[in-house]
Amino acid sequence: MDPAELFTDPELADEFLDRFEDLKAHAPTSRPGMGGAALESLDVLGAELTRDNAAAAVTAMREGTYEPDNSALEAIIERFTARCT
Repeated sequence: MDPAELFTDPELADEFLDRFEDLKAHAPTSRPGMGGAALESLDVLGAELTRDNAAAAVTAMREGTYEPDNSALEAIIERFTARCT
């Protein structure tokens, strides 16, 4: 399911934001195309990962203004939404 559609449900959006730090802590630290190389931190994959950044992304998805950027934040959102479908 498209995360933008999923986050139109306020309860799921709140659950994502409430669980964000846990999701971030358990997110994989490698990306396809990197030869399976592990990273020390998800932060090297994109913008700083904070709950505020996640909340801004959820808001932008609800408004239809979110621009995907293949960041670590997107990976965390995809992981969460995959569990919800």
